[in-house]
Amino acid sequence: MVYEVTAEKAALRNITEMITANGKIQPETDVKITPDVAGEIVELAVKDGDAVKKGQFLLKIKPDVYMSARDRTVAALNGQRQILPIIKPCWCRWNQDLNRPVLPMSAARSFGKKKQFPLQIGGCRIQL
Repeated sequence: MVYEVTAEKAALRNITEMITANGKIQPETDVKITPDVAGEIVELAVKDGDAVKKGQFLLKIKPDVYMSARDRTVAALNGQRQILPIIKPCWCRWNQDLNRPVLPMSAARSFGKKKQFPLQIGGCRIQL
């Protein structure tokens, strides 16, 4: 058997030992990124493994899906805003009437035989 040997002049150095091994490299910190909205990525500014900083632009999502969701939400909110002035006075009157009987006993007896009857709560008429 023959071994290959190299000789060098002695000097102060760091010893580096190289080995071959199989395995998986795992980062110290793993950050999962999830979007607030779903959509198609149309522009990607970073690659897998790149270091990023807070506030750095990462990607652009096609705006169609979330713009549509936003428009539906705004429309629903505007609808509720239109209903609020109608409901609020009734609710306030109803809230004041909580400690009072809703129907006088005589009215309750006369309506007791019917399947449906009107109910008056603080000026708001409700069909039951």
